[in-house]
Amino acid sequence: MFAGRSNMPAGKPKDKNMIKARLVVLAQMFYTKTDEQHTMTGLEILDYLENQNPSGHILLALSMATSDYYSLPLRFAQTMFTAEQAMNRPGIHKCEDYAFAYIRDQIASVLTISGLRHPALSVLEEYDRENHTSLRETLTVFLQNHCSILETANNMYVHRNTVKYRIARIQEITGLSFDDAEDLKYLCVSDWVL
Repeated sequence: MFAGRSNMPAGKPKDKNMIKARLVVLAQMFYTKTDEQHTMTGLEILDYLENQNPSGHILLALSMATSDYYSLPLRFAQTMFTAEQAMNRPGIHKCEDYAFAYIRDQIASVLTISGLRHPALSVLEEYDRENHTSLRETLTVFLQNHCSILETANNMYVHRNTVKYRIARIQEITGLSFDDAEDLKYLCVSDWVL
């Protein structure tokens, strides 16, 4: 499935609610043309579409491939997500190019909706608001640096003793233990997506 949009000026739209030059097309990315005995693959179709866009005014967003018609709503969502990620840059954009961001977006929606977010994050955010601190930010950088105090200090441009103090404070406020592997994974995923 792909969506295309032209970035060429189209004048004033007649309807204010009309989406500006957006087109959604369902396309089978593999077909056989029996009269000429020619098979056009998905890559050939993409090459053809690129050649039809010499001025670079068209944005094409593609979902991940599927042969299951029941997954069309999912593929449509992937196409729209890809179009949003392309940020009005003309060219052909595949959902696979934004897979990491797509996965993150999907996990975030599940964690937010179901309330499965690690509770320590909310505790730290509330503490930071009330006390004008940045413990939540310190935790994020600490986790991104694989719980390395030295790397966290370097990335935050603070002394390592400052990071040690903040981590001890985070543990005191939240009861976190960075020794529990399962809790650490849960914390990392929650921090990463939210």
